[in-house]
This record gives sequence, structure tokens and C-alpha cells, in this order.
Amino acid sequence: MATGSSSDQIRGAAHGDQARARLNNLKVALDWIGTQLQSSPEYQASFDALVDLLTQRRQTMKGRPGPLAHSQIHMTAIGKSGDVARLLVAMLTSVGIRATFLHPTEALHGDLGAVGPDDAVVMISYRGESSELLELAPLLKHRARTTVAITAFADAPLARLAQRVLLLPAVAEMSAHDHAPITSTVITLALGQLLVAATMDGNQLDLESYAWNHPGGAIGRRIFTRVDDLMTTAELLPLVTPSATFEQVVSTMTDRALGLTFVVDGGRLAGIITEKDLRDAMQRFHAKIFDTLAQAYMNPSPITIAPGTLAVEAFRMMQSRPRPLNFLPVVTAEGQPMGLVRMHDLMKAGIRL
Repeated sequence: MATGSSSDQIRGAAHGDQARARLNNLKVALDWIGTQLQSSPEYQASFDALVDLLTQRRQTMKGRPGPLAHSQIHMTAIGKSGDVARLLVAMLTSVGIRATFLHPTEALHGDLGAVGPDDAVVMISYRGESSELLELAPLLKHRARTTVAITAFADAPLARLAQRVLLLPAVAEMSAHDHAPITSTVITLALGQLLVAATMDGNQLDLESYAWNHPGGAIGRRIFTRVDDLMTTAELLPLVTPSATFEQVVSTMTDRALGLTFVVDGGRLAGIITEKDLRDAMQRFHAKIFDTLAQAYMNPSPITIAPGTLAVEAFRMMQSRPRPLNFLPVVTAEGQPMGLVRMHDLMKAGIRL
């Protein structure tokens, strides 16, 4: 039985009321998926099995590739489900999974040769009755390692021909005469996107591998940019020694106008002094501040970041603090200061989480 409302309920209603009824119908359908994932071990097992089929075919630039990275996932569907399948293929390839769209009609006229013995095929049909897929499914069993049907009906012909089944909620389309696939298209895409997202959970996709697939545009800029590309470099850093006087610290900080100064001892970072540290020191030492050396009021354990770190990681570090940081010293493993990256620099470069 279909979940949600019938299209009979919206006939004659105002357009706004119709839209709200359709949204509620979508919500009921999506809630059905959520309930199945939470309370049905059988459904969760089917979902997890399909996620595994996908991640087994992941290629990575860094990290460990999937055990079947040499093989592919083929998604096949017709009509509006075919449009959904094409979008899911684009999403999967963007996260490093080898995926292609297999047009069912073209497959019957030669493209079936693209399906290898280690490949998996996902067949999408809401009602599971698409004649093109029903003709193709028996042939795929003899060519692919695994066939999966995504359909709303466990007893549909396509479900019986597949080795595995992942169910969609049976829904009312909420369109005139329930002919246009309004709701079913959205929930099929939603379930597909959940599958794509699941392939990225945990440590299944490292950021470096994701970056290799998104070198251009805003995503590429966010991922490929490193702190080295944005930092104030070593020759421009304000530097003082631990024995620097208050006057020397203030003069150096004012001259470089970065809001802090590095305290360096023997080429290694010994601490930093910020404008706030100066104000605190003046309240603490009063008139004696002019006779007090930098080492007495510097922060000897500043949070630092290593050269080569992704700028987005620097942004995350700075934002994740109870009191967000405005800058991070860039320091080598040996303690040598290499630069300073500021929140202003990250924001200006379009770095976001």
C-alpha cells in the first residue's frame, strides 16, 4: 500500500495547499526510509550491502583502494529513473568510485560488452516493471558479479530477477491521475544520495583523494590550497628574542602590523606575544613592564600548524576552539618558524568548512 496522501486529496485545492500536501507526502516517504534504516535489520543489511558494493570499487590517490577498484558499478534505468541514475553516477565518480551509466536499450545492442565479470549492476525502476530492464536483467546475471534492484515492490518482476533488492517506499505520486513520477523520483534520488554519502563516512574516503577529483572551482580551491600558499612568509615575520625589552617588542609588533610577534631562540620558536599578552603584561607588571623581558610574558606553548597543511584544516583548527583563533604560526617539526596564517587570509581566499 502506498504511503502518504492520495492525489484525490489535492484536487480542487489552492496551489499553496497542493504544494504543502505534496511536501507532506514526500516527508512521509522519507520518514519511511528513516524508520526502515533504524528499526529493520533486514533493510539495514540490504543498505549496507549496497554501500559495500560501491566502496569496493573506489579508486584513491592516497590511502587504500577498494578490493575491486579495477571493476565498475553500472547503473541502469529508463525514463526519469534514468535521469536519477545518471546523477548518482556523477556523484559516485566524484568521490572516487568507478561508476558508469548503462542505457538499457543500448546495452541490448552492444553496450553490454562494457560489463565485466567483477562488475556490479544497479537496476532502478520504481515499479520494477520496465520492459527494457526485464529484458536486460537475465543477461546481466551471466556477465556481472552482482545485480541489485532498487524498486518499491519486493514482488516486482525486476526484484525477482536481481540477486539483491533495496526497497523504496511505495508512494502516491500526488500528480494528476498519479501518472507523473513526482514523489518517486525525489525519493529515489534521496535514497541514492544516502548511499553516496555512506561511502564517504568514517575513514572510507580521505580528503586528499577527494581533492584529486575536484581540482577546479570553489571545491578545488578549498581543498587544494595549503597554508604555505596563504601565509605571511618567514622574511616578513616580526621576530624578537626572549631577552627583548618591552619597547623592542612593541616596536617590532607595530612595524610588522600583524597583531603579534614571534619570540625566537636559536632559530626555534620559543613563544609568541599578542596584543592581548601586552595588555595583560602591563596590568601585571605596571611600571616595571619597561624592565621586564619578553620571556616573562610570552605564551611559551602557542598552537601551531605544520607547513604543507591544507588551508581548510587550518580553518577547522581555528574555528574549533572555544575562543576562535585569529592566526596560527606555521612551524616545522624542528620548531623553525616558517610563516603565519591568519583567519583573514583564509576568508579572503574563500576557505570554508
